[in-house]
Amino acid sequence: MRILVTDGMDKTAMAQLREAGHEVVEQFYEPDQLGAALREFDAVVVRSKTKIRANHIDEAKGGKLKLIIRGGVGVDNIDVKYAEANGITVQGIVLSGGASKMPMVKKALEEALPQFKDRIIYFRPSRAIAYGAARFGTAEVNQDPAGDTTMVQQRTVFDLGVRFYNGTDDKVGHIATYIPAGTPIPYAGEYHGSRTLHENQRYSGFEVYEAVVSNPDRNNVFEDYVQIMEVTVDHGEGGVPVGTENESRLQVDKLGVLTIQARMKTNDGMKPVESTVQLTNLSSSV
Repeated sequence: MRILVTDGMDKTAMAQLREAGHEVVEQFYEPDQLGAALREFDAVVVRSKTKIRANHIDEAKGGKLKLIIRGGVGVDNIDVKYAEANGITVQGIVLSGGASKMPMVKKALEEALPQFKDRIIYFRPSRAIAYGAARFGTAEVNQDPAGDTTMVQQRTVFDLGVRFYNGTDDKVGHIATYIPAGTPIPYAGEYHGSRTLHENQRYSGFEVYEAVVSNPDRNNVFEDYVQIMEVTVDHGEGGVPVGTENESRLQVDKLGVLTIQARMKTNDGMKPVESTVQLTNLSSSV
């Protein structure tokens, strides 16, 4: 199988695919080049930077493409129904690891992410274990201090941030920390600015990541962090110029619900797009 990886991927996972006899090509394509390129590959692995729309699928018709794999959470950067209507399977990679060896991890993930039921595949057990620890295994339950009116303060356990790229040639990106580990909640974050990287860019994606280690390396996206949610800003038909300003922020309410809000900065009064997720990594202190 000839596999295209457009937005970066764990090096060990790529090595394992090559050892299994697959040809793996790591290359990012601009939107106007993507459809034609897809004709030459049996499968494509994307994260959030690459958007596969109906026009790309139309341009790929008659070629080899049979499988689109989304590495991360959510598939709003892929026209799933259109792809599957044209005989292309859309698969979700949530983590890497041996699913057959860890059915309990797969079950927990499918319960937490029902949109990926029967679509979860893995490459490396270490990442699955890290995800389980980060998302399900380290939350502390607040006990009601009977007879005591002392308030319990909850704090984030790991850094929370958004993934950005330094330029069009940057395939991996880095994590900009919006909420550091140890931050008390509730927390109302300020907006952080960013800019579009492509001419006539239609969509801007904002992936939210949670660290799985203390003192993570912001550039070590695939090992030190796990994606927990994302939103996409639609700039409208025709897109926007390179350098158009966006802004995004993270907030956590008193119940530990994390919200990302994102919008185009130049649209004053524009309601931001948003998404939420329940944090489980919260520590308690008096």
